[in-house]
Amino acid sequence: MRAGITVAFATRSYSPRIGRYIQHLKQSAGLSQIEFLVQINPGRQSLASVYNQFLVRARFDVVCLLHDDLRFERNSHWAAQVLQAFRGDDYAILSAAGSVSLDEMGVYWLPSTHMLGRVNHLLPQQKYLSDYSGVFLEPLPALVLDGLFLAVHRQRLAAGFDEALKGFHFYDIALSLMQSQAHQQGQAAACGVLTRLGISHASAGTPDRHYESARQAFLRRYHQCLPAYLQPELKLSPLPQRALPTELVIILWDSNPEMNLDSVWPDWPESPVFFFSPRPTSSVWPSNLTHIQISADAGWQSLNAHILSLLQNVTVQSVIFWETRVQALQSDLIPAMQQRLLQNPDLGSLGLRLHYADSHLLYCNGLGLLEAEGVYHIVQRGMHRPYAYSLKSEPVVANIASALMTDRQLFVDNGGFQGSDGVPGLFYGLKLAQLGYQHQVDSRWVAYWHNNDFEVSDPDAYQQFQQELQASLGHSTPASWRYLLKRQT
Repeated sequence: MRAGITVAFATRSYSPRIGRYIQHLKQSAGLSQIEFLVQINPGRQSLASVYNQFLVRARFDVVCLLHDDLRFERNSHWAAQVLQAFRGDDYAILSAAGSVSLDEMGVYWLPSTHMLGRVNHLLPQQKYLSDYSGVFLEPLPALVLDGLFLAVHRQRLAAGFDEALKGFHFYDIALSLMQSQAHQQGQAAACGVLTRLGISHASAGTPDRHYESARQAFLRRYHQCLPAYLQPELKLSPLPQRALPTELVIILWDSNPEMNLDSVWPDWPESPVFFFSPRPTSSVWPSNLTHIQISADAGWQSLNAHILSLLQNVTVQSVIFWETRVQALQSDLIPAMQQRLLQNPDLGSLGLRLHYADSHLLYCNGLGLLEAEGVYHIVQRGMHRPYAYSLKSEPVVANIASALMTDRQLFVDNGGFQGSDGVPGLFYGLKLAQLGYQHQVDSRWVAYWHNNDFEVSDPDAYQQFQQELQASLGHSTPASWRYLLKRQT
């Protein structure tokens, strides 16, 4: 690949502003080998047609197609970053924003939790940052991309822009969707989002009648492809073979009676397992499993007294809580977690990487807090990081009780899972945080999470939960996890 880049944009009319804009792009590129292509287009040609012409005329293999109201005020080497991202052969198209899904209506920014990227908006009356996924060194794999910035490697394109789509919308969605589908079939390189470009855009987007007309045209041509999702390759880091340093207790809560117990663990641990379940006792269960009958609607809080009583009568050091809707993917997960816990007395709890098995889209790695106008809300950390996880331990405010390991005596002394059933593990984590303990997850420990639903269906219950949360936090934020807050402005 030649170490240069072609930068191309269309603009509606000739103006001295074009020269100033090219000078800005040149000064902020951080690259000497740059070719500029400009086309005056007062609306006579679609962007799909104009961009295909740019791809044919370009001198270099990497072509950056820009909107003419885009600036790089916070970046002095954006073009060098683009070339670096294309060094390997993983990506064919890169943007500053995108999504890991596309709904059946063709609206790529819904749901917002599936979006990726960072874009500053410079509007006449308002300036704000759309921070969908945070900042990462490497590109984030995406399904579809926003056309405000498209860096294209011509030799890796599965197909050009679809010129049957007229006007100035959906040229980007069609191109990236076809590229992603070719990638999923093993025929082409992927689409990705760069989060460090520092792009500023003098527009917030206008889904007007022209957009709606283009959306209908897109749906007529691509409806058979929708809805579409990015199908990730689940990456597992090998765990070292370890024997259990000491015995522990496993509390297995039957939250999914349809789940086959054989699928919960790849190899059943030899530690004692206490199985809280409404299912009748079965003779095929492992011999180390003690069945405790519960009602079908029992939750964590109603089970808490039984669990505390049970743990007071055992002498082991550690306990792991596990729901049957969580399916472990590594046989050495428990020994790895327990060794970490025993070697770090300041740890209050340990969690792991939970992938959504139904959608294969997102994962969460613990709980965090969002502060909005003085009110704290719970968020699942990692929700905006589908595949760019770090293979190391990460701090969280608390861990989800669905897959949580902690010190047995610490759990007993602090009352266990008191508080709301809605976010089990939260109040236990907050209490320990206020005592100075830390909470961590390790993304090398991986499990599938089946049948998840965190929609708020009962406003009164959520209001009660907010009151419990505010009472638990008090009037000050513990310094030990203040830096974990994601502040909404």
